[in-house]
Amino acid sequence: MPAITQTYDSRQGYTLMIGDDPHTMWNASEAKKSWELTTTRAAALINRRLEGVGSQERVHLLSGGEDGVFVLLTAAMRDLIASSGVFRPEEVPGPVLERAWSG
Repeated sequence: MPAITQTYDSRQGYTLMIGDDPHTMWNASEAKKSWELTTTRAAALINRRLEGVGSQERVHLLSGGEDGVFVLLTAAMRDLIASSGVFRPEEVPGPVLERAWSG
């Protein structure tokens, strides 16, 4: 398993290193959206790694920013939740790409 390290500066940005691969969570020009970007980019990173190992599950987001919750679901599970009628649309976890760059 590769080493995981991070560099963080409240003005310059946040980068996660997995082995020798840098993953920018946000940079200096994006600082005003740091919470939202960290949430969506971390979820997207996890999803790429899940896909890389052949998993059908993906991280879906419920809410966002510092209050974001990651929910691990297959597409079929998410569709069942959405069509159940039990939850309001805004309560259904959304795919990362759908919410990644809103606003």
